[in-house]
Amino acid sequence: MSSHDLAYFQNRAEAELELAQRASHPKAVRAHYLLAELYLDKVHGRPGDAEHSEPEEALSRHGPAEMRARQGRAGRTAGRRRHIA
Repeated sequence: MSSHDLAYFQNRAEAELELAQRASHPKAVRAHYLLAELYLDKVHGRPGDAEHSEPEEALSRHGPAEMRARQGRAGRTAGRRRHIA
């Protein structure tokens, strides 16, 4: 996978985690965490997880706290988007 692709998936994971933290409805929070998990699977190269697992399996493997920890270990690398007000 190219460095551009890795940066994209990392940015998407970070965005989903931020959205999950701001969401007020439990189902929205869960959906954002599930998406973040799938993006992090792509970044960390866990074979087959992102391509073949169902979102419910992803969350059952790693809860929200674990996903935030995994995201933190990956570092906040290149490509941080600027928020334009």
